[in-house]
Amino acid sequence: MRKEEILMPEHPLGKKIRQIPQIITSDKSEIIPDGALSLKELFKPEEMEKRGVDGLVLKKIALQAVRLLARISQAGVLPGLIDQESLMVDLGRTSYPLYLREPEHFQLLDLEQDYEWYPEDERIFGDTVLFDGEKQLLADNRLVLKILIGAHKGNLKLPVRRDDQEHCWIYYQTLPEEFRRRLEQNEAYGYEELEDLIADSIVREEEFALHESEGLLEGEIPLQAAMVDENRVLDVLYMIIRTDTQSPFSISRTMYLLMDEVEEECRRTGRRLRQAFVYGDSHVRVREFAQYPEGFRCQFDSAGSDCGPSQVMIIAAELWAQELKSAKETKKEMDYRSYLVLDGRIPNDQMFSLALERLEEIRQTGVSFAIRSSGEIGCEAVRRLESLVDEREQKGGKEE
Repeated sequence: MRKEEILMPEHPLGKKIRQIPQIITSDKSEIIPDGALSLKELFKPEEMEKRGVDGLVLKKIALQAVRLLARISQAGVLPGLIDQESLMVDLGRTSYPLYLREPEHFQLLDLEQDYEWYPEDERIFGDTVLFDGEKQLLADNRLVLKILIGAHKGNLKLPVRRDDQEHCWIYYQTLPEEFRRRLEQNEAYGYEELEDLIADSIVREEEFALHESEGLLEGEIPLQAAMVDENRVLDVLYMIIRTDTQSPFSISRTMYLLMDEVEEECRRTGRRLRQAFVYGDSHVRVREFAQYPEGFRCQFDSAGSDCGPSQVMIIAAELWAQELKSAKETKKEMDYRSYLVLDGRIPNDQMFSLALERLEEIRQTGVSFAIRSSGEIGCEAVRRLESLVDEREQKGGKEE
């Protein structure tokens, strides 16, 4: 019997496949929500950055994948190696539901073995005459790993190379060592074990983020919110410079936690918060000073002028000059603060010296500066920037 006949609705195996609601046959593609993306498309670095996909989002998508794969296994179906292109995710829902489209393309490797694979899959599975549950489990583990590290390419070789700029950081910094070791040795987790591992990691990461944002770390007591005094204003400008391409989202996590911290400070002290943003990688994008809605977290698309890190600081200095000029005309109690958020080294060139000079002029007008980074950065430019940092920040935080 040909594979096409086996997948027909009247065949017992085809019937089992159609009983799983997340599997979408070609005649029911309208079920997939508008705006859903294939994982292959979503995991392109520029798309991940645009949509704010970080390690926590990847884990939630991976959790949905494990549950779907387990259900397919329970139905007695061995689909073979599933490509990221076949999986669609609905980013409009916080549970990130997955859809597996076109089961007509299932390889069904327990029935035949006639596919051209990626070289690494060929190395692992090529000598297998027919798939069984153990081989399918290993293939599913590798698919989950690709989701956890946001791999948009099909050929995944383990261990991930240290010079792999897209996947190295998340592979070595966010995945448990035992999980990496087992997959590197082509050993697989059971579906239930894998689900528990990812679910537990999600809970721990969400609890950590909650404690960070609410100031509930060891020994701290949450303060009650104060009434907002419209005459007391905190102006904050964020200079966000991304130069490290190893992780497309580590700087986003740093920014989100920092904005949580600033928002919580204003909630406790009763000050009105105005914010501005200058973001730069190979381009620069700007959001001017405004009172953004509570809970606002800055996102930037890929449009912008072609500039570098030093231009981010020069543009920020110009924004401060305009804001300080406007503030002179008000009778409000103003506090000015600027955060330099980094994830990598900055060129220490003539343009940087000019930018540093401009920021020093701004500092002398009453703007305090602080540096936040997503990791330890040792370079001459950052050491020179530390001359701007307020002494209270160097001791561990802004004092009231």
